[in-house]
Amino acid sequence: MNNLDRPLIVDQDGETNTRRNLQYSTKINDSRKEDIMPATTVGFELKDPEMSTERYHNLANVNSDKKVLKQDKGTEPIQRSAANWSFAWNVHIYLATIMFTILAVYSIFKIICYSKFTHLFTQYYFIILHLILVLVCLMRIFYMCYDPYNINNSLPNSLSDILLHIPEIFLSIAFACTILFLLNNSINFKNTCCSFLVRPRTIIVGGGIHLLSCLTLHIFENSNTIYKTSQGVEKRVLGLTCQIIFIIACLILGLCYVYVYKALKSVLQKKSHTFINGFQNLYQAIHINLATALLFVLMAALQIFGIFGIKNPVSMMKFDWLQWGNQFSLRLIEISIVALISWVISLKVNIVAVPHEKADGHKIPGMGLFACGAGSSN
Repeated sequence: MNNLDRPLIVDQDGETNTRRNLQYSTKINDSRKEDIMPATTVGFELKDPEMSTERYHNLANVNSDKKVLKQDKGTEPIQRSAANWSFAWNVHIYLATIMFTILAVYSIFKIICYSKFTHLFTQYYFIILHLILVLVCLMRIFYMCYDPYNINNSLPNSLSDILLHIPEIFLSIAFACTILFLLNNSINFKNTCCSFLVRPRTIIVGGGIHLLSCLTLHIFENSNTIYKTSQGVEKRVLGLTCQIIFIIACLILGLCYVYVYKALKSVLQKKSHTFINGFQNLYQAIHINLATALLFVLMAALQIFGIFGIKNPVSMMKFDWLQWGNQFSLRLIEISIVALISWVISLKVNIVAVPHEKADGHKIPGMGLFACGAGSSN
């Protein structure tokens, strides 16, 4: 039998091999009538010795097309998942960046346009709190724009952790300042046992210790303070300690204000009979602060979930939807807290005093109860 008349053997991937095409095992009698079987066939079983070369090529092409089709079906879910991740990632980063930018511009505008005769908060509280909010927004904008969550490892781990967690501490300090102002201007603590706690120095000392301790813990984080679990997940001991301290601070601030809220509300109800609209904005500030307190409690719950519910809470990983959702929720809560605090400290005084006259003919002053009333109301 002439080699040119023999069928062409094709590999499974569609490639031909001349040597293997010419290798056949035949019986002793090499006649044209006897059955001829190929010695080696990969992926094809030759039963028809007279099959043309063109037909074998067609079979090989069909098999190759099936392989490509299977590969396309396998890569299709991966491509869809990558597209979904890219969209969600862009929504996360750009939405947070835009919102923090708007809030920073708003706070700067309020500082420039401050008027001590119309705002509920005094000038000292007003400017300091808005500067804290601007600092928080700027840190978040840089962290989101430069390398979000340090996913490309362009920042040292200690610096990345500082940029991630320190803004939250500043937010807790700002919220504590709003609570202090409302308490000092609503309830008289001079003759109470806890009067020494309701002072600005309490927030300065407590917030300073919290801030410096977390900075120190993040800076001194190294390989000796990082251990891996049996599943290969890294746990940073010092960073985890800082996170636990912040969770405790959030719970204390949130739950304490929920407790104080009833006292503030009852005091204002007793004093508001002298005015028509005198306590309207102060009532509003107390209710807004209640929403902020609940957001701090929710933030603490999300932080706890991040510690125990996420396998790798140290760094953001691609296609980790649980971690993405946790961090995105935290950013939304931070944006809401910044907006609410900015709203509270930007409230204006709107007093319309009722002319209750005493027996000697003197009128009761408008905001005599509040320290801010002497210089903030007209």
